[in-house]
Amino acid sequence: MGDEQAAWHSISHKEALRKLGVTTEQGLSGAEAAARTGQYGFNELKEERKRTILDIFIAQFSSFLVFVLIAAALVAAFLGEWLDSVAIGAILVLNAILGTTQEYRAEKAVEMLRRMTAPTALVVRDGKAQSVPTRLLVPGDIVLLEAGTVVPADCRLIEAMMLATNEAPLTGESGVVSKDSDTVLPAGSQAAKKENMAFTGTSIVRGRGVGVVVATGMHTEFGKIASAVQAVAAEETPLRAGMEKLGKQLTLVVLAACAVIFAFGTSKGLPPVEMFLTSVSLAVAAIPEGLPAVITVALALGVQKMSRDNAIVRRLIAVEALGSADVICTDKTGTLTKNEMSVRRVFIDGEWLDVEGTGYSEEGGFLKSGKNVRMESIPGLQRLLRISALCNNSNIVHAKDGSVSVLGDPTEAALLVLAGKGGLHREELRGPA
Repeated sequence: MGDEQAAWHSISHKEALRKLGVTTEQGLSGAEAAARTGQYGFNELKEERKRTILDIFIAQFSSFLVFVLIAAALVAAFLGEWLDSVAIGAILVLNAILGTTQEYRAEKAVEMLRRMTAPTALVVRDGKAQSVPTRLLVPGDIVLLEAGTVVPADCRLIEAMMLATNEAPLTGESGVVSKDSDTVLPAGSQAAKKENMAFTGTSIVRGRGVGVVVATGMHTEFGKIASAVQAVAAEETPLRAGMEKLGKQLTLVVLAACAVIFAFGTSKGLPPVEMFLTSVSLAVAAIPEGLPAVITVALALGVQKMSRDNAIVRRLIAVEALGSADVICTDKTGTLTKNEMSVRRVFIDGEWLDVEGTGYSEEGGFLKSGKNVRMESIPGLQRLLRISALCNNSNIVHAKDGSVSVLGDPTEAALLVLAGKGGLHREELRGPA
C-alpha cells in the first residue's frame, strides 16, 4: 500500500477503485472495514511520547552549571554551612519550577494546534451513507465531500462537481485549489499540483465530490510532515552552549584556585584539614548560584512577551536563538499574514459605505461620510446583508479558547461577518429546521 500511495494521482479513478477492491455504490462492508483497520491501523497521527511535568522538571537540571551548583550545595551542607546550602537549593528549585511552568504551558498550546482533523466523516458502507469516526476510516472507504467539511483522509477523487479546497494547512498557500477527478498526472507531481487528490486536514471551500481513501494516518501527506517534524534532532542553542562552556571554565578556575590556596597554606605550616575546608568554602562562595535563575527569568519574560503576540515557544532556551535572528526570509505572504478576509466598503443605492472592523470579529458598524448609519435606514443594505448570510456555504467556528477558524471559502466567511455586523445571522434568518 505504501509503495503504491505516491502514484494514486497518476492512475484513473476507475483503476484506483479496482486496486482497492471497492465500488462507489456499495463502498466497503462493515466486516471488510474492520479487517482493514487491523491491517492498516487507525486513521490518526502517531505522536512522539508526550513529556510529562516530571520529565520537564527533571530536564531543568541538565545544565553543567546546574550540576556545579548542586555539588556546591552538597559541599556546603557537608561543611555545615546550612544557610548557603539551603539558599543554593532553593534557587535551583525555584528556577526549575519557573522553567517547568513556562514549558508545560507551551506544550499544552502546541497540543491544541494538533487538532486539525474532523471528528467524523460521511462515508458509504454496505451501500448506505453513514457517519463514522474519522479514526476508523481505512483505505478503500468511499468518502462524501461537501462544502464546509474537512477532508478526513487522503483521497483519490472519483467525482468533483465544482469542487475546490483550501490547502493552506498543508502547503501554506492561501489560494483556493480547484479539483478535477478525471485528470491523470505524472507520477512525480508535487502535492500542491495534485488536482485529482484531496488531502487530510484541508477543507472543502465549495462544490461537492466523492473520493476513495488511499492513505490514512502517518501514510498521508500530513502524516509525512508530522514524521519529519518529530524526527528533527534538537540542536544546542548559542546560549546553552555558552552556559555549558562557562560552567566548565568556572569549575576549572575554582578547582585551580582551591589547589593553589591549599598548597600555599600547607606550605606555611597550617593544618591540611583546615586548609582543605577553607579552600572548599572559597570554592562554594565563588560559584554564581544566582546566574541560572537570572537567565531563566529573562527567558521567561521573553516567552511571555512573545505569547502576547501569539507566538508559541516550547523551550525557554529557544527564545535566545529567536532573538539572534537578524533576517527572516519568506517566499509568500501567506506565511506572515493571518489568511483572513474582510469587507471594508460596500456600494449600495449609488453610495459608498465604509465597514468598520477587520478579521472575523463581528464588532463594527457602517459609516457614511464618516458618520454611523443604521442598517434599517438603507433598504438596499438590508437586502445585501440577507443575501450575504443566506447565499453562503461557509461556517465560522468559534472555539472555547477564543480562536476563530473558517470552514469554507474565506470570501464567503467575510460576507457572513458583514451580515453579522448588521445584526443578521443565518441561523436566525432560516428559522427552526
